[in-house]
Amino acid sequence: YEQRSSIGINSFKETYTVTFKNRAKAIIDDVVVFLNSKAGVTNFNFVIPDTNVGSGETTIKVVCEDYSISYDSGDYYSLTTKLRRVYEA
Repeated sequence: YEQRSSIGINSFKETYTVTFKNRAKAIIDDVVVFLNSKAGVTNFNFVIPDTNVGSGETTIKVVCEDYSISYDSGDYYSLTTKLRRVYEA
């Protein structure tokens, strides 16, 4: 199911690109295990720092669209992922 009408609730598609740069391989491996456990289907909380709201942050539900890993140097890697906001309970 996909909503394609601009009329109604939640009609604006939000995506976020998150990058973990130059991290130890063990940390990147942990992120990969977490993202793979969600299999692109199960949502999880994503906290957005935001100084425009009272609490200083906003928590939303997202799914991982995809990710890529790049080798930096030695035992250090980078991971970039694309998250898409979902509206679920």
